Amino acid sequence: MNIPLYCIGAAFALIYLPRMMVIQAQMRMPGGLDNTNPREQQKSLDSKGLRANAAHQNGFESFAPFA
Repeated sequence: MNIPLYCIGAAFALIYLPRMMVIQAQMRMPGGLDNTNPREQQKSLDSKGLRANAAHQNGFESFAPFA
């Protein structure tokens, strides 16, 4: 019974792994991390940052059916 619980925990952790990559990409942008309007800044990320942001959002969408 422990393996399914570990899988749910791992899936939950995989939601936030791409988010860390998005934050790193935002911090590398000119002006640093924009806390006042982060969604506009995320739209202007490079391809790697955009893919990480999409992976983060897809993780939320797929976690509930998986769990």
